[in-house]
Amino acid sequence: MGRRYRIYASALVVALALGYIGANGFKHFTEFYMTVGQFDAHLSHMVGQPAQVMGQIDGPTVVSRPATDYLGFDLTQGDKRLKVVYHGVKPDTFSGTVQAIVDGRLTRGGVFVANQLLVKCPSRYIAKPVG
Repeated sequence: MGRRYRIYASALVVALALGYIGANGFKHFTEFYMTVGQFDAHLSHMVGQPAQVMGQIDGPTVVSRPATDYLGFDLTQGDKRLKVVYHGVKPDTFSGTVQAIVDGRLTRGGVFVANQLLVKCPSRYIAKPVG
């Protein structure tokens, strides 16, 4: 009976581990993004954690260096602000007047290092009125 007990115990441990991994993965998958305000409310817990944050790009803070694919800017929501650094190709629709979603991690220095940048620009795709 000792051998059967070990098999059941091992199966239970494996099932619990898979359930835990699945639940955490599902939680991250279903949370598309947080706003800058929501992110700011949990700032102390977000250092080093993967996150997706949406906010308004603050035009005067944009720093672009095309030779090195560096893009720095602040995302804002009301009086909340998040400094973002992105290394990659700047999206065509990127400007200081649109909303963006960044995917990355917050550093201990309070800078959000984005590995993906999605710019929202629905007005560009709305048909012009006829007449």
